[in-house]
Amino acid sequence: HNGTSWQGAVDIANSTNVLIEPRLTSNGAGYAVAWIESVGAVHKLNARLYTGGAWGTAQSFADVGGYHGAPYLASSGGNYLLVWNVSGGASLGYHSAGSGTTWSAPQGLVLGWIHDFAASGSGYAAVYRCSPLSPTEQSLCAKAYTGGAWGAELALETYTTNSVNAVLASDGTGYGVLWRQHATSTDDYGVYYTTFTATDAATPLQVSAARGPYEDSLPPYPALDKVLEAYVELDQSREELTSDGFDPEVVDRALAM
Repeated sequence: HNGTSWQGAVDIANSTNVLIEPRLTSNGAGYAVAWIESVGAVHKLNARLYTGGAWGTAQSFADVGGYHGAPYLASSGGNYLLVWNVSGGASLGYHSAGSGTTWSAPQGLVLGWIHDFAASGSGYAAVYRCSPLSPTEQSLCAKAYTGGAWGAELALETYTTNSVNAVLASDGTGYGVLWRQHATSTDDYGVYYTTFTATDAATPLQVSAARGPYEDSLPPYPALDKVLEAYVELDQSREELTSDGFDPEVVDRALAM
């Protein structure tokens, strides 16, 4: 777009295969794009840079074995950094740096699954699932990228819980992370927040009380099931449900679903 109109569309992937998970970012002077190409059961990452008014050659990262997914792309104002997940026996995170019209050779980043990725004024950071405690319990870790290199792994959360849905943002100097923490022993959920820099992480703060997985929006399952069974299977009205002894608040919330 030149400020007044859109230019003609350009096929930047040049592929007849299924393309999914497109990503786009800008460094202020150009653009970078990434996408996953699906060929049957094989999913591979591709990326391309737009510099000086022209697209560079599309680059495939198919040499990295495994199933590629969930790419993240960002710029700190100069070059670009691309990170993505690879599964195949173990979950691994990879990264490649882009500048001009080419991308660097991919390098292994973490042993774990990347949740989110963000740029600051001087670098990047990734937050990811790490150090599996069991098949259902995972810790949460982070790494920061400054001066062209990744720092040490920082443990953000080491409770025996499953940390999921982590989101990451930067205020320009450091990073903040918000995530949902699932205590598998009690099936309770809580929301936690912490900050970190390239070398240190603050103690996590709980920003919501632990509660069942859907207590904020739904009545307790046993009561909900009975109301829905009577409403759907027996075709009872609201008045009939409440006259049969069901809690009116539970009835109203169930019927509003």
